[in-house]
Amino acid sequence: MTRFALAVALLLLQEKTVDNPTYALWKDCKPGTWTKFKSVTESGSSKIETFTTYKLKELTAEKAVVTCLLKVGNTETPSEEVIPATMKVAGGMPAETPKDTKIEKKGEGDEELEIAGKKVKCHWIENVADMNGVKSATKIWMSRDVPGGLVKQVSISKGPAESISTLSLQDFKKE
Repeated sequence: MTRFALAVALLLLQEKTVDNPTYALWKDCKPGTWTKFKSVTESGSSKIETFTTYKLKELTAEKAVVTCLLKVGNTETPSEEVIPATMKVAGGMPAETPKDTKIEKKGEGDEELEIAGKKVKCHWIENVADMNGVKSATKIWMSRDVPGGLVKQVSISKGPAESISTLSLQDFKKE
């Protein structure tokens, strides 16, 4: 089942504990697996570039532990995320999602992207959302061939602070 089919299934569920789709995208990898991303965010006259490396540190039946090294300019900030194998959903959305969030699917399809000389088959989905008066349009490319699943994301936000953000996979190694 693709992450997107799982997400649709989650939308149809009431409050339950379900398999975490993010964990599912790491569960077939071994510790040492990594991904490297570049992010560019433009808002007004400012432009911020960041580079992020995610590395699978530990994998058990209950959780995946992923380290993150965020680099902005000459500053590096390490962190660690524990991704549980299951998660709670309420009304089809993760339990922590604000209740007034509205998401509408605009389209989806398949596309092949080239990442560091490797052809990667992706499934993309495009949504528009309204959360607390901020309207956004997001297109996400996902692939089961990439650790963590994410290949690219482009988000455009309208509201008090308008911005455009592009996150793109630069390289990866699946152990």
